Amino acid sequence: MKKKQTIELIKKYLNDGKSQEDIYKELSPSCHYSDQKLLVKLIVELPTKANKEKYKSLNIFLFVLLVLQTGLKILSSLSLPYVSHNLWWLFILPLINIILAIEVLKMSAPVYKLIVFAEFVSVLRVLPTPTSITFSGWFFFSISLIGIISALSIYLGKRIFPNYSSGFTQKFSSDNKAELKGFLPHNLVWESNSVSK
Repeated sequence: MKKKQTIELIKKYLNDGKSQEDIYKELSPSCHYSDQKLLVKLIVELPTKANKEKYKSLNIFLFVLLVLQTGLKILSSLSLPYVSHNLWWLFILPLINIILAIEVLKMSAPVYKLIVFAEFVSVLRVLPTPTSITFSGWFFFSISLIGIISALSIYLGKRIFPNYSSGFTQKFSSDNKAELKGFLPHNLVWESNSVSK
């Protein structure tokens, strides 16, 4: 089965309310031995039906904050003197924000960590220069918005995808209690063998 077909099938099973463990057990017999690790990765990178419903409102709120921040970035960039390096702030950063916001709506597993990195870049932008250290209301508002977006991204990333990590997965189940090694072949080599309980 091709990767795209597998993803669509996993999505269907998750929307039907099946647990990640059950999906793995159903699909793994049709996978080659070397594909089983990829199968686990595909499963845990998709949100369960329960998590999608539980965190839908907070996820939309994060989307709104990112859109608001995009607008503010454009407005602040327009106030900068016209020089070539300012085009980076005017076009690239707002575009990145828009892409991240779209991925948040899709509940894409990697996006929540990418947002934290993007917000760190935003901090560098709003920090005052050594020659003009002024902490205006705009500065405190920008820093507060960055902090809220970062904290919410970390929270949602951990809650919607409790078993996902950037390197690989450590465990997964519908109720977050079953360990990965409990239902995977014991001789399968994983990128990470540490399984937290």
